Amino acid sequence: MTHKIIRVTGGRAAWKKSKSVPLTAEQIEREIRALAKEVNLHRVVFHFKNGNGGGCAYPVIPNIANLDGLRRGQWSKLVVVGGGWGWKTGWIHTLAHEVKHIEQFKRGERGSERPAQAFADWWVKKRAGTPGGPALNTPLPEQV
Repeated sequence: MTHKIIRVTGGRAAWKKSKSVPLTAEQIEREIRALAKEVNLHRVVFHFKNGNGGGCAYPVIPNIANLDGLRRGQWSKLVVVGGGWGWKTGWIHTLAHEVKHIEQFKRGERGSERPAQAFADWWVKKRAGTPGGPALNTPLPEQV
């Protein structure tokens, strides 16, 4: 799959997902756009993959990153979300955690786990109270 470029607060972001990731384009874009209201996500690329439930934020885009259809020089950071699909809040928590690291990198700071964890915890609680947001600890429909 090639990347999809979307408008976000402050600019644009791009994302792609593995075919086996059980998220819709609408779910992914809604969450990226919502997070972009809190954190500057301009020029950030997101990859959603199957994995062990972890994630990773890169202060620069690694040379080995597959940027299908994107011009490397137009993008500055990479976030990989690898799993957590069994619970609606799992992938959202991982995404928010890694986005906080992107904010730290853009400020010239090292990635610090405590603020990233606190932000992700806060984000999941905030999103649980919004229309279309996840219900806390609710399994995805295919898991029920």
